[in-house]
Amino acid sequence: SVVEGFFKNEESYAECRVKLSELRTEILNMKAASVKQTDGNLCIFEEELNGDYLRRFALSVAEKSNGITAVFSGEEGNYNYVILSRSIDLRACVKEINTVLSGRGGGSAEMIQGKAATTRAVVEDFILNYGKRT
Repeated sequence: SVVEGFFKNEESYAECRVKLSELRTEILNMKAASVKQTDGNLCIFEEELNGDYLRRFALSVAEKSNGITAVFSGEEGNYNYVILSRSIDLRACVKEINTVLSGRGGGSAEMIQGKAATTRAVVEDFILNYGKRT
């Protein structure tokens, strides 16, 4: 590729990719450390996280919430998400979550992941108030 052409060999390109990954992880760890503990739910939007980075960041902030922790990344109407909880069986409520968030996804009792085709305002209102409604 063109990017690889800037490097003397594939090894230096691979080294730069490893270093970039380390730096991204370090930044996410600092962001996670700055999240304040809450008794309620936690809803975080982070730019340009996908796959493994989204999951790892969500796992690193999950302990900051006694309710559910939701991390969304993407753009308005096209978010990827990871939602975690140690207090709520997420499999039991994944259908409701996906209906409200115009999403699709699934997972385990403690973690679900997927996509949501809705607005940030809808996401925040739903997540931050989840479990409070009667």
